[in-house]
Amino acid sequence: MTHESSKTGRTLCSARIYCLLLFACFLYTNAYGQSNASFDIKGNLQGKYTGNIFLSYSPNDTLHIRDTATITNGRFHFKGKLEGPVQGVLSLESLSTNGWIYLDTGHIVVSAKADTFSRDKRLINSLTLLSVKGSLSDSLRRDIFDYWQSLKALKLDNTAIADSFHQKVYGFVKKFPDHNLGSEILRDADLFSYHQAYQIFNTFSARQQEKAATNGVTTLLRQLERTEKGSPYCFKPQQDTAGKVITGREKQFKYLLVEFWASWCAPCREENPRLKALYSQYKDRGFDILSISLDEDKKAWINAIKKDGLPWQQIADLEGFRNEIAQYYFVRSIPFNLLLDEQGKIITKGIRGPLLDAQLAALMPLVN
Repeated sequence: MTHESSKTGRTLCSARIYCLLLFACFLYTNAYGQSNASFDIKGNLQGKYTGNIFLSYSPNDTLHIRDTATITNGRFHFKGKLEGPVQGVLSLESLSTNGWIYLDTGHIVVSAKADTFSRDKRLINSLTLLSVKGSLSDSLRRDIFDYWQSLKALKLDNTAIADSFHQKVYGFVKKFPDHNLGSEILRDADLFSYHQAYQIFNTFSARQQEKAATNGVTTLLRQLERTEKGSPYCFKPQQDTAGKVITGREKQFKYLLVEFWASWCAPCREENPRLKALYSQYKDRGFDILSISLDEDKKAWINAIKKDGLPWQQIADLEGFRNEIAQYYFVRSIPFNLLLDEQGKIITKGIRGPLLDAQLAALMPLVN
């Protein structure tokens, strides 16, 4: 086994909890009561892949480890030391998909499958984790992830999903206030309200709160505060396709959907027909749309507007995700939107598909 180390940030991912017996807290506390606790991974790999396998993780805030193990008769072995549970990733040689695993103290048994397929005349190795046993933290992560998936399958509105998931995460953090998993979940939980997220943040240990400035949690809290229901939208000037400076304040509306998109964003383009139908249905009742493009190529932006036949106002600064408005609201992925009332205050955010249909129907019912 070889080791390569370099300075980097901690690998993060989204997550889930396991239903624990009461002694789980005792095991966790004692395992990391002293630094440099050891972990040991023994793996079984199905398939015909015969190259090396890699394990990458960050045992602390400044060190990144990349271990290499040779696969012999379908088996591999890693071991190392941790200061606490951390997210790790297993990968294969060359182009490879990843297998995420939460490293924890003690003996961990991993079962995985490796395949090789061709894409665009390139060979890609595919790694699929079939099971992970012996890592309490990985069980916790998987339980939270499963719970999140079950909520999404119920097709609830954003508020209901946020309320249920908040209770799940808050319960986990109360039990494990110093576990890195809590802040990693919170960092990506942009569906929470500011008050929900801040309640979880206040439950973190002092160490986790100190890390918030560098692990993305503080950034999320600022985004949630700015997009909280009732917060005033910040109208910033940008140019339309003809070069005219627009803020959006010039518009007369009862409700305004501020839509972040880009020509290269497939989900955004797929949503455009629905937005066109809603615009046509409600524009005479005071509904309008302002699209903010995260394109960098002006020609591609204009061509997409024409091809999709978008009739509402379009603005951009052609700085991609560095767009000034996107930066202010910490937009990390698109499509993303904000629905405003006639005072320019935020009603809701990130609402799409049937949920957007229902929201507009409730705000602007048909009058017989």
